Amino acid sequence: MDNLESITTPEPPLDDGKPQAEVVDEALHLLLIEDNPGDAVLIRALLDETDVETLGQGVAKLEEARFSAVITDLNLPDSSGIGTLQRLVATGSDIPVIVLTHSDDD
Repeated sequence: MDNLESITTPEPPLDDGKPQAEVVDEALHLLLIEDNPGDAVLIRALLDETDVETLGQGVAKLEEARFSAVITDLNLPDSSGIGTLQRLVATGSDIPVIVLTHSDDD
């Protein structure tokens, strides 16, 4: 395929010194923080990740292992709203955070 060459051709190095193609080819190691079993099952079916149900468990996992990104619900049993995101940022990690949440407001 003609497009394959453009995908696999290394780009100029990023800040971490790795060429773009190497970063794209790395497997993602995701941490999912989600208390809703149904949502967790759906996400788990799509991704290969480590999952926990509380923010406290998630912060502990971040301290013991490296992850490519965190996917979290804002409203967890031990944290809610913007406080959840603030606690993740307070860990000092520069890990990307993806927020998934819903509201039952009618």
